[in-house]
Amino acid sequence: MGLNMWNKIILLLALSSSAAHASDGQFTFLQESQCAPFSGTLFDPVATAKLIAQQKFLKEEFDLQLAYQTSILQAEHVLELKQIKISLDIQEKKCNNVISIKDKEIAGLNKIIAKKPGKNAVMWGVIGGFVAGAAATVGIVYAVNK
Repeated sequence: MGLNMWNKIILLLALSSSAAHASDGQFTFLQESQCAPFSGTLFDPVATAKLIAQQKFLKEEFDLQLAYQTSILQAEHVLELKQIKISLDIQEKKCNNVISIKDKEIAGLNKIIAKKPGKNAVMWGVIGGFVAGAAATVGIVYAVNK
């Protein structure tokens, strides 16, 4: 939208504003060499037709430009939303992979813990050692006394 487009938009707004239509203005046809009944600007029929048509085409051009810019913004937002969804999917997969690895690690550690003897095994080992030692002592004493 260059300076020329802004000029057209300003002209369109000026021509269509209520202040421009507040007075009906004066209009008359003049022949060559005829004096004007009021002061103003003189347009030939071609220039008058261009001026009237220009307002219509400026509005259409503005509407087309507006629709075009709106469609560009909408396409950019759709693309940005798709990129965010893809990023979210990637992060979700990463998170699920980390959770899966941690779950496997926890399961492996639980297997290691299950293989280790518990407190009861240690207690039975101590009792068994005491009984075996006492039996060996009784056996040695019996063998020495005989």
